Amino acid sequence: MVTAIIGLKEISQRVPNKNFKLLNQKPLFSWVLDTLLEVEEISQILLNVDGKELLSKLNDFTRNFKKIQIIERERNLSGHNTPMTKIINSTLQFAENDTILNTHVTNPFLTKTSITKGIKLFFKNGKPVFSANELQSRLYDKNIKPINHNPEILQQTQDLEIIYEENSCFYIFDKKKFSKKNIRIFDNSVAYPISSIESVDIDTPEDWELAVVIAKGLK
Repeated sequence: MVTAIIGLKEISQRVPNKNFKLLNQKPLFSWVLDTLLEVEEISQILLNVDGKELLSKLNDFTRNFKKIQIIERERNLSGHNTPMTKIINSTLQFAENDTILNTHVTNPFLTKTSITKGIKLFFKNGKPVFSANELQSRLYDKNIKPINHNPEILQQTQDLEIIYEENSCFYIFDKKKFSKKNIRIFDNSVAYPISSIESVDIDTPEDWELAVVIAKGLK
């Protein structure tokens, strides 16, 4: 079985009141939670929460869900500059399972299917898994040097080398291995590609507007 860990902040820097905002008549924080609750392999969901008002609202929302446990964030980890790895590390003591899945409420369109397949891939290969965007386009570095193609040989994009972009939608790893290195992607990690809609991450006002359009389309 798997323990899911999510970090939530009450104050959002670029999208005010982001976690409470209604996306298609449903608060943003509930989208991923509803999806995780449907995944049979996940037996525990730990919410590491920064903010009294958010704590209160989440308590009301999760009261009837035995899978969900709310943890108030330690004061020394509060604020916008704390990396997620430190929040995960402080939450691991409450995890009932050795397998951890870390995701975020800012990925509302992540599906049960992708999460389930990612978990099964982890158990099948015994290797950490992370979600990724699969890129097959002509890419350049900051010096405009081609990364995955030769400009003198114009290949079709579908024939280019695939490059993976970490999209932060989910990470699956072993609790003990994480505790040793405090990283979510390891040397033997496996990339699990997900669709561009699933990988939408709400970080800016423009991201929110895009999510509103997608949510209406999905409905």
